Amino acid sequence: MAKSDLWSCVKFKRLCRDLDLPRPYIVGLLETLWQACYATADPFVGPSEDVECAAEWPGKKGVFTDALASAHFLDHDDYGYYVHDLADHAPDYVRKRIARRINKGLRSKTADNGGQRQTSAENGAPLSENGALTNPPNPPNPPNPPNPPLPISSAEEWVPPDVEASEDPQIPATATTTPSNPPATKPPPRKRAPDPIWDTIAELFFGGTVAKPDQTHVGKIVANLKEHMATPEEIRRRRDLYLFRWPNVSCTADALLKHWSHLGAPDPPKVFKNAFTGDIFQESRK
Repeated sequence: MAKSDLWSCVKFKRLCRDLDLPRPYIVGLLETLWQACYATADPFVGPSEDVECAAEWPGKKGVFTDALASAHFLDHDDYGYYVHDLADHAPDYVRKRIARRINKGLRSKTADNGGQRQTSAENGAPLSENGALTNPPNPPNPPNPPNPPLPISSAEEWVPPDVEASEDPQIPATATTTPSNPPATKPPPRKRAPDPIWDTIAELFFGGTVAKPDQTHVGKIVANLKEHMATPEEIRRRRDLYLFRWPNVSCTADALLKHWSHLGAPDPPKVFKNAFTGDIFQESRK
């Protein structure tokens, strides 16, 4: 963006005289040229044709470039034209872009040597006009090929390390493979401590083995029976008494526990009444 003192600058007045154009028109050409350099954050423009294309000069070729160089708006060397002191007159965002590129080592086509093109790389190798190395370093030597395997004579036959050679030439060698990671064996299941009450309930009501879904419920029944000071013999006796008293009712472990106290008492004696005399007789027990 043009500074406020551009209109009073001697260089600008000289440029207006050489081009013989209105001042606002020339300011527009300069702004267009500078905006192209702002976009790349690089004062280097190129040859005369690139300068006039960047400024969108509609006149005769070479006239605008020569006038800019004569008025010291452009600097020139063997590689092309540069905008004079672009970093000094550019906006802040362009200066920051130039500073970031220098800090990161991303150098543009020009170096900080007074507007001169960079002609050598950081290692001192010369650069061509397009920025490539004129004498690129030699490529690294290819790696040496691996040594070919030695021929095996017919008398000595090579045997792998994991193959045992048989003493008898008629018997082929056998491979001995040792697994590096043997399969892990599961630990044996933990055995339950013997419990006579549990075993009796399992034998009488569950066929000898209590399924896993029923184990919690059976454990509660066994705990209740132990509170009643039950023994395996008493459990069998009361189970038989249950079947004797109620032959048509299914006997389960829950039913046995429910009637446990009732099954412990003896049956009351039977009472008979004479239908003719009305006398009452009671069964005698020995």
